[in-house]
Amino acid sequence: MLALVLWDSMPVAAAWLLGALLAIGLVSEGFALAWLAWRVRQA
Repeated sequence: MLALVLWDSMPVAAAWLLGALLAIGLVSEGFALAWLAWRVRQA
């Protein structure tokens, strides 16, 4: 319930920033997993 209240009171710019940071984190994690899989395949 508190999360819904906080989400509703959050400005739009903060939501965009939160989404951008989440996307950057997911892309970097995907890149790290792909790099690790590539290294295992090469070994």
